This record gives sequence, structure tokens and C-alpha cells, in this order.
Amino acid sequence: MPVVVNGVSQFLKALREIEDDTFDNVKARLKTPMIRVAALTKNEFPDNKSVLSGWLKTAQPMKGQTRPFPAYDQAKAQAGVKYKLGPNKKNRSGYAVYNYVSNENPAGMIYEWAGRKNAHGTPGGASLNPNASAEFIDALPPLFDATLAGSVGRRGRRNKGRALYKVWAKEQGPIYADIQKALNEAITAYYKKMPLERQREVIGFYKGMRSRGVR
Repeated sequence: MPVVVNGVSQFLKALREIEDDTFDNVKARLKTPMIRVAALTKNEFPDNKSVLSGWLKTAQPMKGQTRPFPAYDQAKAQAGVKYKLGPNKKNRSGYAVYNYVSNENPAGMIYEWAGRKNAHGTPGGASLNPNASAEFIDALPPLFDATLAGSVGRRGRRNKGRALYKVWAKEQGPIYADIQKALNEAITAYYKKMPLERQREVIGFYKGMRSRGVR
């Protein structure tokens, strides 16, 4: 469940091929705020006394289940929150993620996401109580929408959660601003080292983009 710093991986790849120092400086700027996100996320998991008592025990496996419903433990949920510098494995589109935080504990992932697809739970299941799923979700805090304000596209359930996504909803504005500042500084530093003729080509490229309304 990574929180992704989008839009910088290709730029970082180009910088790495051109100048290692510039690449390392940008990565260092990304690292500190994402470590903060991981630390704040760990604080969002409730203590064991604050969740439904039945969730503290691993459910008995039922026929047809691939794995039983995992027991919740605050310490294990917190330990499952990982910061990784990346890049991770490329997805089907060929993209990899730099600087991300993930939640890798099964019970922690349930706390994060339960009710995201169906706010009233899933009917049936292993419990003899037909309303168990809905009651479980009702006992959890509300989901937070971490969609970046002003972003293009519809808001979807994939950007909602209770721990990592709650923190990201609050922290992403300053983080994106710092990333943009770091990128601008890196671009400026690299530009100044270019031959004059190459600088003119870059200026012409950006003027062409602006004339087409691309920023």
C-alpha cells in the first residue's frame, strides 16, 4: 500500500544518468518528509484496548478460506509501517516508485481499508452474526480521503484510509511543495552547467510549451 511521490521518477532517472550529486540531493530532500509520514502513521493505530475484543484473537480458519481473519496487535501494526527509498519493482506499465511508505501488516491493512469498497461491509463470512461485517466497520474511525486538492480526475476509494492515508491527507501539501522546490533547484543547477547552446535549446523548448498552454 504505497503512498507514491508521483511525477519525479523519470526526472530522477535522467539526473542519475547525468550527475550523481544532483540526483542524491533530490533524493535526500524526499527522504526526510516521507520518514515523518511513516512515524506519524504509526501513531494512528489504536491500542489493543480500543478495538473490538474479538479482533485480538485470530479467527478459526473456515473451509474455503485462503487464510483466517488476522488478529489485531498495535505493536505489530506499527511495525508493519515501512519507509522505502525505492525504486520498487516496476508495474505492468513499466513505472517504479521512489520514496514511499507502505503498510505491510495484515491486520493493519484491514484497519486502514475496511469499508473502503463497501461501507456496510460484506454480507456473510465466517461469523454466525450476519451483521458482523457492518458492526466491525462501524466500530472503526471514519475513512479519510487523501486525494490531492485540485488534482485532475474523479475521487476514488483507492485514496481513502484511516492511518497512512489520514496522515498523507494532512502532510502532502507541504511535501509536494518541498519536492517541487527541490526539483526546481536541481533543474536550475543543472541548467547553469549546460553549454550556452544547450541552454538556448532548453529555453526554446519551454517557450514552445507555454505557447501551447502547457505548464
